[in-house]
Amino acid sequence: MNLSSINLRFFANIAPLVSGLNKAERAMDRAGKKMQAVGKNLTMKVTAPVIGMGAVAVNTFQGFELQMAKVRAVSGATGAEFEALSKNAKDLGASTIFSAQQVAELQTEFAKLGFTAAEITQVTEATLALMYLGVFDDAGGSRTWKSFDWAVLKQLHELGYISDPVNKNKSVLFTEEGLAKSRDLFRDFFGTE
Repeated sequence: MNLSSINLRFFANIAPLVSGLNKAERAMDRAGKKMQAVGKNLTMKVTAPVIGMGAVAVNTFQGFELQMAKVRAVSGATGAEFEALSKNAKDLGASTIFSAQQVAELQTEFAKLGFTAAEITQVTEATLALMYLGVFDDAGGSRTWKSFDWAVLKQLHELGYISDPVNKNKSVLFTEEGLAKSRDLFRDFFGTE
């Protein structure tokens, strides 16, 4: 037996092995492509929405923090006063249809009007109570005069207590909830109806 016949026999014996390895390589390529497709699918259906929700949460938090920084700057609230305003905004943000950032925006407007930190937390309720003094009925429902600060009227409208004050009328229409809240607050503040 010569050397060339040994080589031929050696290569001839590994041919099934090479063929099997080639098949395994193609199967691995197909599996890799399927994993890439699954990865892309997960990215589009899971990872991207999770990242999006995280971005919204970060933006919401940053928006609230930025607005509270404005409250602090405009109101001059001290540490304890500022914490009370922040807690008030978060509490109202959690218990009403408005966000904590929107409450902080209202607090900023009240601070611009010269309200102290303690007054800011009470002014919306007091305004509603006073509005009850001017209640009168017409064909559209219970109304009250627009003799209050525009920022307060705007906030009461945003809270759903009155109709939009930006119109040619000299009065605003109470919602059912707004009239009931105004009546209750009037009783609380003044002890009578």
